[in-house]
This record gives sequence, structure tokens and C-alpha cells, in this order.
Amino acid sequence: MKFNFLKISIAVFPFVLAAVFFISGCKSDKIIDEEKFIMLYTDLVIAQDTSNADYNMMIKIRSQVLDRYKVTDEQYKFTIDYYNENPDRWQVFFEKVTAYVDNLKLEAAKKP
Repeated sequence: MKFNFLKISIAVFPFVLAAVFFISGCKSDKIIDEEKFIMLYTDLVIAQDTSNADYNMMIKIRSQVLDRYKVTDEQYKFTIDYYNENPDRWQVFFEKVTAYVDNLKLEAAKKP
């Protein structure tokens, strides 16, 4: 009995391993690159904060920002889910967003 289980395990293991790599590879393709997500997220927050829009307008604004960065709604949702899996990711992300916004302010101050 033990021998058969071992043979089956050895035969099945490569398929299980391949499935794990395939699934994890597919997920990473749907997550937005961090640098792009920083810019996208910043633009999205600025657009929403400077607008007195209703819910439908907010959806339109989000769609326009996603289009600008060539990101699908699915990629955006996967990325949010990815960051929600680990709160430390959000902490690091928001530190980078803050640095990005500070840099934007400096660049804007230099312009006449």
C-alpha cells in the first residue's frame, strides 16, 4: 500500500508543481507594476479629491485614469487585492506615494 502511494505521489507531484507555478504566474501578470501604480493611484486620488462628482462621475473618472495608464479594471482590482493581503505593503506603498507627491510639488514650484 505504501509503495503505491509513493508511486502515485511521485507521478502527480510534477503536475501539482506546474499548476502552482502557472497559477502564481497568472496572478503576477494581473498586478500593476509598482511605479505605474504609484502614479495611477496618485492621479486617481487627486482627480477624486478635486471633483465634487457624484458616484457615476467617480466611476467615469476612475475609468479615464485607468485608460490613461493602459490598465484594466481587472488589473486594478487584482492589485488592490494584492496590497490588501499584507498591510505592510500598503505602508511601503504610501511612503512611496508621499515621496512622489512631494516630488510633484517641487517640480510644480519650479515652473514659472
